[in-house]
Amino acid sequence: MKVYCLHVGVNLIRNLLDPKPEHIDLEAIEERLRLIRRWSNDPKSLTVHQHRSLVVLLAKEMGDREAVIDWCKHHDDHEAITGDIPGPIKSLIGMETDVLRRIEDALDRAICKARGKRFPERHDRDAVHKYDKAAETAEWLWVLGNDPAPWNARLPPITEDRIKELIQLARIQP
Repeated sequence: MKVYCLHVGVNLIRNLLDPKPEHIDLEAIEERLRLIRRWSNDPKSLTVHQHRSLVVLLAKEMGDREAVIDWCKHHDDHEAITGDIPGPIKSLIGMETDVLRRIEDALDRAICKARGKRFPERHDRDAVHKYDKAAETAEWLWVLGNDPAPWNARLPPITEDRIKELIQLARIQP
């Protein structure tokens, strides 16, 4: 079987399907997440780092558990390596193969270990997914300036003005 490697920062990830924590360059991940723009690299969009910050802010606003908030901070870390793949493309890939899901899962696990963190439980990942989709909807409406779409997720019970404030806070998070 062929092994697929990728150079990230100063380290070589020797096998994308079985990455090792010692091959994860956490500084390179953080640096890349501050540069990668979402929404097919739309110049108006948030970076992945800003998006993560918005997801954290939404979870905190709703008073969620620390385990959920912690995963909000890192749920997209793998995108420093895979890039931000738009949802429709991810869905189409997922209809044909599970390799992308396997790569993301393996990277998330290795990054968690490199950070000295446990990989979150399913219920915490599910909670973060809801905030992630709510942030996606907020970005669609108030960052990109689009009209509501049928695929938009429900927003938390927060006013539109407060969500816009959280978006501005996410833009300036260190």
